[in-house]
Amino acid sequence: MLLFPYRTDAPVYHFPVATIGLIVVNVIAFVALLGSSGDVQSYILQYGEGLKPLQWVTSNFVHGGLMHLFGNMIALWTFGFLVEGKVGPLVFLPLYLGMGFVQCGLEQAVMSGAGHGGSFGASAILFGLMAIALIWSPRNDVGVAGLLVFRPVNFDAPIVVFCGLMFIWELILAGLVGFTVSTAVLHISGAVIGLLVGTAFVKLNWVDCEGWDLFSVMSGTVGEKREPERKKKKKKKKSAPADKAPRKKWPPE
Repeated sequence: MLLFPYRTDAPVYHFPVATIGLIVVNVIAFVALLGSSGDVQSYILQYGEGLKPLQWVTSNFVHGGLMHLFGNMIALWTFGFLVEGKVGPLVFLPLYLGMGFVQCGLEQAVMSGAGHGGSFGASAILFGLMAIALIWSPRNDVGVAGLLVFRPVNFDAPIVVFCGLMFIWELILAGLVGFTVSTAVLHISGAVIGLLVGTAFVKLNWVDCEGWDLFSVMSGTVGEKREPERKKKKKKKKSAPADKAPRKKWPPE
């Protein structure tokens, strides 16, 4: 099974400047590190060598091969587009880098007693973005393409379904190795950080989900825009039909 989420119909309000910039930086880093295996070791997140905060940033821009890079950049385009599209580049960029910094710092601290090893890649951050997308736009769709049992597929799936199944799959993989440090466990750690961040933004009214966030969907109050207490008496904007989250393209009308 090889599936890539390549687009989304979630409402956005900002052009994805930071997302495009991050993709460019990742590609440049990949090309620059080709054939320099000795230099790569200083950029990845190394275990058992103490805390190295610089690696908490650099390791997120190192990829192990062309398919690793391609898959991650497709996911970054899709979920970065959604998250940045709601909060803008000035919020998204530190959010992206901050999730990677925190996840890598915790990972290196936990593995400080390990004798050797390390990790690299943006996957943990991308699982964090997927978790944020699940909180902010659960009923919007992602377009998914790839191979399923050697058959080409191309379909739309609700974000809550696609991301939910991805998280369940990673939990199964993590369980098979006893939840020891592995790719699946690192993905889950990124998703947990994303769930916390996405929830905080909704509860603190730092993001406009037009009343279609996961909590509104679960409570049956979809379309009711969340507003600070001082604005609750103001007239609310007319909500969209309750059967589907509104579909918008950038730029907003």
